[in-house]
Amino acid sequence: MPDKVAIYRGVSYAQPSLSRALEKLSRDIDLNFLKGAKRVLLKPNLISARPPEDAATTHPAVVEAVCSVLRDFGIEIIIGDSSAVVLFGGTREAFRVCGIEEAAKKFGAMLVAFETSKRVERKIPGGLYLESVSLPAEVEEADFIINLPKLKTHTLTVYTGAVKNLFGLVSNPERIRLHREADAEQFCAALLDVYSAVKPRLSIMDGILAHEGNGPTAGSPLEAGVLAAAADALALDWTLCRMAGLGPKVNPMMNIAARRGLVPAHSITGDGEFPLRLKKPLTVFERAPGFLRSFVMLGAVPKIKFNRGKCVKCGECALKCPAGAITLSPYPELSAEKCVRCFCCHEVCPVQAVELKDGFPFNLVRRLRGG
Repeated sequence: MPDKVAIYRGVSYAQPSLSRALEKLSRDIDLNFLKGAKRVLLKPNLISARPPEDAATTHPAVVEAVCSVLRDFGIEIIIGDSSAVVLFGGTREAFRVCGIEEAAKKFGAMLVAFETSKRVERKIPGGLYLESVSLPAEVEEADFIINLPKLKTHTLTVYTGAVKNLFGLVSNPERIRLHREADAEQFCAALLDVYSAVKPRLSIMDGILAHEGNGPTAGSPLEAGVLAAAADALALDWTLCRMAGLGPKVNPMMNIAARRGLVPAHSITGDGEFPLRLKKPLTVFERAPGFLRSFVMLGAVPKIKFNRGKCVKCGECALKCPAGAITLSPYPELSAEKCVRCFCCHEVCPVQAVELKDGFPFNLVRRLRGG
């Protein structure tokens, strides 16, 4: 029997709306696996200390609604992640600012910052890029994971959803290494490897307030009203990317999945598919004619610019840069020779002072396309 991807539209964060959506989900997707479970790990997207209205993190109302279902089954709940900013208690601060700390208190859930966790090594036979991955001990201690990603675009990977959300399980040194050494395609291959090693039992996508444009943190909120779920995270991502026009031609992870036949057969249930109009990040463009393609590639990678009017000289960009390409004097300065275009600086800046600018070739093609 093919996997099911359930899609619900017109959903809001109001408790009655979320409860109705989860009730439909329980009819459309078999949740019998919850019976007899003792301990479940919830993995939200907690990229940084951003309030829910920024649409950069999983909304606390979604976390709370899922906790309510688990409580009805008498399940012990662990909520864990490791944010992009782990220094100086960054993940704990993110739990607080994002509203998830308050949600956890209501249900007696334990909060875990994975950068403080003991680690277990898990082999990845036949990995696309990784041979093994170091995971938090809480992954081994839980009966299974319920993945709670946020629907967002992303300047490096084009789209970030259910599969990429599991990158928060990876140790901080390993995340830095991957950002430093891997190009976009290799990085996406590594994400698929992590997914193959972990395989959450269920993924529930928070697309009620999505994040479009230059995500994962510096784009704009979009009231999409979507809640979607599947037992297979890749099938869920594949479906939402198809709805958003972010398929294999522009999306390196979906391209790898398509070439290697990784996407399982699946059917759509709930309210069915519909066009999901997300503004694409700067790294995405339609293919140009062959004679222009190499020229266009010169402008396909955004240029990093530090806005001194916004910058508070906190140093997070320099601390997080995996290539050591940023120095402070006292404002950030970028070494173009060292920069690997991972955009971690753009991702972690708490005041959105790291801006991405497209170059002349990119602007030219966009004008030719009427954009």
